[in-house]
Amino acid sequence: MGKQDFDNYDKSMAEEFASKMFQFLNGGMLSLMISIGYKTGLFDILSVLEPSTSQEIAQETKLDERYVREWLGAMVTGKIVKFDPLTRKYNLPKEHSAFLTRQSGIDNLAVFAQYVSLMGNVEDKIVECFRKGGGLPYSEYPKFQQLQAEETARIFDSKLTSQILQLNPNIMDRLKKGVKVLDIGCGRGHAVTSWVKHFQTPNLQDVIFLVKAYLQQNKKQRKWD
Repeated sequence: MGKQDFDNYDKSMAEEFASKMFQFLNGGMLSLMISIGYKTGLFDILSVLEPSTSQEIAQETKLDERYVREWLGAMVTGKIVKFDPLTRKYNLPKEHSAFLTRQSGIDNLAVFAQYVSLMGNVEDKIVECFRKGGGLPYSEYPKFQQLQAEETARIFDSKLTSQILQLNPNIMDRLKKGVKVLDIGCGRGHAVTSWVKHFQTPNLQDVIFLVKAYLQQNKKQRKWD
């Protein structure tokens, strides 16, 4: 491959791309902070608090004040949390909390930020796969099933019985009467427990197969291209 031709170098295009790269980097770092805010419950608490100081927020969340203050600084810089320099108080606008808390249901987008740190755990091993081939089993992704269950639960809780199952009236009628249900690849069984709770049918039986995605259990070695 020859050297790039810089005679026709478009400076404006280069500056535009550099700006975009900074946005990618800032967004990636901010995603990690959003994940921390979600895991610690800071967003959930902030969504119901009046404007508060970092000390008040730390006391309410039972977290270390220094770390809460540093995290709030990142949230203010990212324009997620508002800060009043006169009162030294922080506030999470309701227009923002609508997409950041567990109470947001299907609109909860903060849950996805956890995937960024999850993928970061395997980055070095993925780099080795680029060099040597092969792949990584699910066991290399800590808490993947837990995170996926949390992600899908928000859909099941808000849409499963009210919309998704409604698409097939025949299924709804049978579930109301009580049937045996086979749910394959059910994760942690949240879907089944959701409709059992909804229909409250005593003779609704659920048979759940938890399928583990570890190739070792198949006693076979998979060849990767």
